[in-house]
Amino acid sequence: MAEDIYSIPWENMSIPNQKTLMMMLARAQPSLEFISAGGLRAGVRPTISIIKSTFTYYVMLKTSIKVDK
Repeated sequence: MAEDIYSIPWENMSIPNQKTLMMMLARAQPSLEFISAGGLRAGVRPTISIIKSTFTYYVMLKTSIKVDK
């Protein structure tokens, strides 16, 4: 469906119609998923959350190692 929407001659449309068409195109795109070991599927938001948590723990450990020296 996204290909059909993209093939519409949008450059000849009014600005409000172009914006509507862009919104339709964004909603027609397939969702992005990451597949990890064992076939575990995760969306973008959970993956970002995991990366943020991992970085937070890394910084915490790095800081605690510097304090102990």
